Amino acid sequence: MLASTATDLTVRRRCHSICRLGLLIALGSTARGSALQGQPIPHSRWTTAVGFTAIRVGAREGWGYGPELSIRRDVRGKAGVELRLSLPALRENAGAAAIDLGPTWTAFRTPRTELVLSGGVTAFLAGDASELIDGGLGVYAGAQVTTWQSPRFGLTLGSRLRLTPGGAYPSFTAGIAVRF
Repeated sequence: MLASTATDLTVRRRCHSICRLGLLIALGSTARGSALQGQPIPHSRWTTAVGFTAIRVGAREGWGYGPELSIRRDVRGKAGVELRLSLPALRENAGAAAIDLGPTWTAFRTPRTELVLSGGVTAFLAGDASELIDGGLGVYAGAQVTTWQSPRFGLTLGSRLRLTPGGAYPSFTAGIAVRF
């Protein structure tokens, strides 16, 4: 009887040890999973935006509308470089074409929102009432706000002012942004 009690006690201890080990493994794997889920996603260095832009091109016909594409590369912390191609020429009598290249500065960034300021050189052509009214090289300054709907996809609004020897040309853009 004493031998069976000792055997029962040994079996119980082994069962308790196995249960404790299983509980520790289950708690450890749960804690590890939630800790990984709580870590922030690393910031992607490339951002591409596609949008629809409107630009003020002249006094007679007013505004030109059309597509815009930008590619931005963050190179160090808040600093980056951006290339923007804009072709707001969908109106019959007014439109423009611009290629902007310059540095960017991320003035504000949270996981859901970012504000990016930019400036640089622009190659620009503008027409109003079917006449070429301006063209050549100039400078631009801009700001763009992106609200990230997921870690890789966002909605963006932006504004730019292009200055050339022939005048000043404000533009506004709305579109989508993708990080990769």
